[in-house]
Amino acid sequence: DGVIVTTPVPDGRVKLGAQVVQLLVEHGFLGEDKWENIILVGTKRDRATPEELELFGTDRVDEDGQPVGIAAQFFAMAPRRGTFVTTAKDDYGELRKAI
Repeated sequence: DGVIVTTPVPDGRVKLGAQVVQLLVEHGFLGEDKWENIILVGTKRDRATPEELELFGTDRVDEDGQPVGIAAQFFAMAPRRGTFVTTAKDDYGELRKAI
């Protein structure tokens, strides 16, 4: 069992739907490994710039120690970095491998 959460890479942020999933997982799922079954999928890779793709997956933090990357922001409450992949219009290979 698991949850696949999608967010467009070109948007460059964790959208409201993904934020709701964060709260559901953190406060509604049980067990220490609850984040292990969550996959964040950055969609529209084929429309994203190289900078947007880098932002999606970066581990960098800002001057306050907050994560800069989209995946890092999404998994900020997880005990360790979660699974994230990107997809394009006709390429779901990374997602299939992650599942």
